[in-house]
Amino acid sequence: MVTRLGRWLCPALFGPLFAIWMFVTVAVLLGHWDPKLGKWGTWLLSMIFGTLVGGGQGIVLLLVDAALLRYRVRLLPMGRRAWLMALSAPLLLFAAWHLWRPGSTDGALLWLAILGPMIAIALILRLLFSPRFH
Repeated sequence: MVTRLGRWLCPALFGPLFAIWMFVTVAVLLGHWDPKLGKWGTWLLSMIFGTLVGGGQGIVLLLVDAALLRYRVRLLPMGRRAWLMALSAPLLLFAAWHLWRPGSTDGALLWLAILGPMIAIALILRLLFSPRFH
């Protein structure tokens, strides 16, 4: 039982983190850094922010999985399929945030702009690619 849960929990929690850490590192290596902070400062600040976003996305993936399992809509994703969904979630999230920038609002709309795309992307990925109940 624990092994099967690990095949679901590890990708959901660590996949978004690995994707963001890879994205940040590659972006800084390719020259996308702030001259005021320098390469290391930009990388460190981006890793801190990315860890918060990746951790939040992982928690949202777990909550969406639990809700879909509770209402018998989808089974828990495991293995390669789970890793691919978890690795793609933050990249889709950044694309959504690029279209609807969270910083352009404040108050309750700010939280809606941050969490809305997280929940929507997790729900869409899980509904499209998680295994169905038999």
